[in-house]
Amino acid sequence: MKPYMSLLLLLTLLLMLSCNVITVCSKPPWLKPGLYVEYKISNGDAVQLVLVVAREILIEEDLLHKYKIGNSTVITDLELEEFMELMRSRNITDIGRKPGEFTIISSYSNFHERLIKAYKEGRLPKIPEEYGSYVMCQGGYSRVNASYSWLLLGFKDGLAQVNVRFNGWVKNESTGETKHIDFNFTVYIDPDSRKAFTAEGEYLGIVPFWISNAQVGSRVPILSLHDQIINGTISGEADVETPLGAFRAYSIHRTDKTINFPGMEHVYFDRIRGILLSTRGYADPILLHYMNISCILTGKQPIVVSKLEYYELPSLIIPTWRMLQIAGVIALAAASIIVAITIYMRRHRAPYTP
Repeated sequence: MKPYMSLLLLLTLLLMLSCNVITVCSKPPWLKPGLYVEYKISNGDAVQLVLVVAREILIEEDLLHKYKIGNSTVITDLELEEFMELMRSRNITDIGRKPGEFTIISSYSNFHERLIKAYKEGRLPKIPEEYGSYVMCQGGYSRVNASYSWLLLGFKDGLAQVNVRFNGWVKNESTGETKHIDFNFTVYIDPDSRKAFTAEGEYLGIVPFWISNAQVGSRVPILSLHDQIINGTISGEADVETPLGAFRAYSIHRTDKTINFPGMEHVYFDRIRGILLSTRGYADPILLHYMNISCILTGKQPIVVSKLEYYELPSLIIPTWRMLQIAGVIALAAASIIVAITIYMRRHRAPYTP
């Protein structure tokens, strides 16, 4: 056999073998097609607009006023004379005798209009004070009883293709109507950074579906909203109860908060895989982009994992690198056949007879 024929056959064999080797690996290693994670939301509030502002900032921006009246400290949206008149009209006579600090808002709708105006004008800090913040919630759904889930379909160009679903019963805050909603979204998530993108490539933010490389005492990025990364510090380990049983988990007492998110509290991630197990309060950039939900507030009842399964999925995606490999094998195989036929015909053609 000629040397060039041996080289062609060797290249063809190597490419064919490479097509049978799985070279796409996910990080973390448990992140495989068919993984399904579902969370249960009970009696939550899915809020469209949230503003978290320290009371001192509200006073500095003249949105609230602070008065010392006798033994009482009063924070209100009214001027002092208006406030005293309001107290007289309501026959409230003990203001000034009671020690302590009291916040009395005469008109929340008017106060919230002024607060939103200050926010749009950029007068409010993006990172609120740690304590003593006022939280304004507006719009969205209340009495949310739903499931929120994600299913890993496969990988494409190194990104995880994920189907995200929000399904359940909600009460519309604008109309008062209780209705069933069911939304599905397909997003692409970088397995290492957890950065999520739309199918068109638009960057959404970091999702809190899992964490990686965590240990007690480490500070890790949990999610991002409005281009702000929200971190949390792993304070320790704990056993957390779920409908699936008890899990050993990393615990985060409270994440950072921003002007648009009051934070997540009592957050637990599975110690082995890093999957989010339970949290009070939740947000992610997928809900913000597709449903205009800034966050889900849950009170004392946490959002908790209710299903964690692997499904057998058909091959839904052929990655670009795999398609190029297959095309290369076909091209080399065709070239080898053509060369072999040409050599055969030259060797076996009839001798020339004049």
